[in-house]
Amino acid sequence: MLQIVYGLNPILELLRARRREVKEIIYSREEIPDEIKEICNERGIPLIKGDVEKYARGAVHQGIVAKADPYPYLSEKEMEGSFFVLLDGIEDPRNLGAVIRSAYAFGVEGIFLPQKGSAKVTSVVLKTSAGTAEWMKIALVKKTFSIIKKMKEKGFIIISLDERGEKSLEEIPPAEKIMLVIGSEGEGIKKSVLAISDLVVRIHTKVSLNLSVACGIALFSIKNKLSKKIFEK
Repeated sequence: MLQIVYGLNPILELLRARRREVKEIIYSREEIPDEIKEICNERGIPLIKGDVEKYARGAVHQGIVAKADPYPYLSEKEMEGSFFVLLDGIEDPRNLGAVIRSAYAFGVEGIFLPQKGSAKVTSVVLKTSAGTAEWMKIALVKKTFSIIKKMKEKGFIIISLDERGEKSLEEIPPAEKIMLVIGSEGEGIKKSVLAISDLVVRIHTKVSLNLSVACGIALFSIKNKLSKKIFEK
């Protein structure tokens, strides 16, 4: 089943990333960016003036939508790197999109999502991520507990961000490999996951933070604990 991608930035990144086939682009706006025109001409992608609202269904589409192959999730074996995020049950697609955008900005090399009980990469997620989801490696996993055990065996430090944490971000030690775990909007991280984490940290604030904001702060802190080589790629 084809996926609808809407908005200028998401469509530009979809085309630039070249990770999946784009069947056609439909527009209603007066002007189309030259880069979109050039790529469509180069690859033979139909660029059609038509009813964008029919496909966007009320979303903020900026007068342009694309029809593309389904989002290209990777397998666990294809996830290589030193800096990962595991989202343990995030449900709001806008939160997921914002987390992906922050993760991409701070050099995260891949994100793990549970196959069940989690938001997936939908049109809303693509729009909220400003298209960065097209570049991010994302894998669906059966059990978060199992993937944590596997990553620990590979030498990763597992850091869980949770209000029940007794440590601060400043206490995260320097490391070569780190995976940050973020829980669901309501219940947070499962107790079984907290139990096998190497460190459970919290952000000390006067009021509670939105999940994606808290994630961004944590990623910025962790970024400074890792080798600079990761961010120079």
